[in-house]
Amino acid sequence: MYNTVFISVDVETTGLDPKKDKIIEIGSIKTDVHGFKLDEFSELANPGFSLPEKIIKLTNINDEMLKDKKYSNEVVIDWANWLNKTDNECILFAHNAPFDLRFIKEHLKGIEIEIDDYYVVDTLTWSRETIKKSKNHQLGTLLEYLNFEKKGDLHRATFDSLGSMFIASQILKKVYKTQSMEDVIGVLDSKKKLVRDIIK
Repeated sequence: MYNTVFISVDVETTGLDPKKDKIIEIGSIKTDVHGFKLDEFSELANPGFSLPEKIIKLTNINDEMLKDKKYSNEVVIDWANWLNKTDNECILFAHNAPFDLRFIKEHLKGIEIEIDDYYVVDTLTWSRETIKKSKNHQLGTLLEYLNFEKKGDLHRATFDSLGSMFIASQILKKVYKTQSMEDVIGVLDSKKKLVRDIIK
């Protein structure tokens, strides 16, 4: 009955400025409305220059790991093509979605691949509205607060994208007390925004 799929996305970058910094990893998890994993995209990317030391320490990604990888723009194009192969209606999830999506849009500049019309739910904004008792709303803090049991490294794209999907699922279950797919879709319809609007 429900053809909607959920796709979480996270990027790791060389810095904070999408105009000059580059994506070095992108990760996405695709699930159906029941949370069953359908597909995954996980790729490292070569930015074309050496990584700042603070990024190496933060992500545990280093130049040696990236030297033989596709360049950042190529990997983002591969991700966008993977995304656009989804025949179903799609809702994206990301923690601090404007950050990730601005980088993705910048890497797609000049390419005839469009993501503006996808819907996205920003789990950072949503958690601030609904999870009041967490000491802050950083991804790692929220995952600890919500007793996330999956193993992985923070600041690695696929793990972080999985984390954002988990946060969304917990808000739906614990805050909205969703009991049916109608409930889930109804809540998400009230929270989703177009990519073009969320990155303004």
